[in-house]
Amino acid sequence: RTQLLRIGASRMTLTSILSHGEREPDSHVFMPREDNELNGQPITPLRTLERWDVGCGHVPVGSRIMTWAFLAVVIVVAFATETAAGFGATILTLTFGAFFFKVDPLLAILLPINCVTSALLIWRGRKLLAWSVLLTDVAVPISVGFAIGLVARSRIPTDKLVIVFALFVAALAIHELRKIAKGVALPSPAYAPLWIFGGGVMQGLFGTGGPLVVYTLSHRIEDKGAFRSTLAVVWLALNLGLVASLVNDGGAFSRTSLLASAALTLPMLLGMALGEAVFKRLRPQTFRKFIYQLLLVASLLLLLRSVR
Repeated sequence: RTQLLRIGASRMTLTSILSHGEREPDSHVFMPREDNELNGQPITPLRTLERWDVGCGHVPVGSRIMTWAFLAVVIVVAFATETAAGFGATILTLTFGAFFFKVDPLLAILLPINCVTSALLIWRGRKLLAWSVLLTDVAVPISVGFAIGLVARSRIPTDKLVIVFALFVAALAIHELRKIAKGVALPSPAYAPLWIFGGGVMQGLFGTGGPLVVYTLSHRIEDKGAFRSTLAVVWLALNLGLVASLVNDGGAFSRTSLLASAALTLPMLLGMALGEAVFKRLRPQTFRKFIYQLLLVASLLLLLRSVR
């Protein structure tokens, strides 16, 4: 009887190998996915990479590698832009990454990297921080606006609203670029706290309220180093608030998303190094023009996201 049982077990093992290619290793240890099947089919070693499911669907392994390589390139460009200008990483990554990834899982990967970047920029420019502007013009209005935006996020249809917001930002950017071309001085916008409040609301609603904050602070802070480090404080506070909100909702972060964030830290650091080199070479007037050009690009990217 014992020998018959051994023969039966051997036949079952041989049948499993012939059916599925070979026995599956314990890949779930480093590729965290709870189920043992993918689209109803047992996972074999050749399909292990497909267990990195962060919202881009189940595609062949070769295509999945190219997708992650594309995201790494986007991260380099986006964080080079963030380091050079003080903003832009989130909107660039979400816009181009959304062609291959779902936005919510991508945001879960992006937020930890964003927080690290902001912390590094704050430390680098800690002696230049415009605390008076942060405390008088930014802290209260953006906090109240952000809280309202988070509450309204699940209650307001935002598809049309984001189009209006993007067009509004584009109009602001074009207006400021025309003033720079004519050599007109850039006075501080009236009712700056209201602009910051609007940026907080937009950040809570879409995660893209940055353009209004950038527009306002670009008039209030002339030194490019102070501008960048002060913006980094704003982004860090908003991102930590968003992290807390997502954790409270549950399901946003996982071991997979955190591993992906860690893997993309190297492209982020490369982007920061490139951005720092650009930042040092930008003259103040060129820097200000670059800011508004980037705002115009950001608004067009918002429109692209909203019509897709």
